[in-house]
Amino acid sequence: MPLVDHVYKDQSDPYYPAITLAEAKQQLNITGSSDDDLLKSLIVAASKMCEQYTWGAFGVADWECWLAQFPDQFLLCKCPVNYISGITYYSTNGDTIGLVPGTDYIYDLNARPAVIKFLTKPNLNSGFIYPIKIAFNAGYPTVPDLIKRAVAMTVANL
Repeated sequence: MPLVDHVYKDQSDPYYPAITLAEAKQQLNITGSSDDDLLKSLIVAASKMCEQYTWGAFGVADWECWLAQFPDQFLLCKCPVNYISGITYYSTNGDTIGLVPGTDYIYDLNARPAVIKFLTKPNLNSGFIYPIKIAFNAGYPTVPDLIKRAVAMTVANL
């Protein structure tokens, strides 16, 4: 599958890391609170590193993925994808137009990563670098223990 120029944007604020401060302190056998601020920053860094490595989204969040062109199919590399809110694009006259699921595209959210197959490829507005927006929700409602352990180990290594 050819690479399609794209960019992801997390629409959620604040960021929720995969483990809590208490879980990290337990892993590191720390009882005091003098290093809590440092540990919090390491937890966020470790969570984001593990998300990148696994193509994951550990906390449930709304995301946007912006594409430069319509591919035949596209992999949403933020697992697990819970649902697709919509796919829109800027048309040649500048209007924002929504694609229709089942008519313009089909998808499989159970695949890892999730797959979108585009059935139609409308003409795009050349005035935008990324004229196609995929809005979706991804992440674990409850982070699996294996992921929590990996993040805790990464915190310890940092």
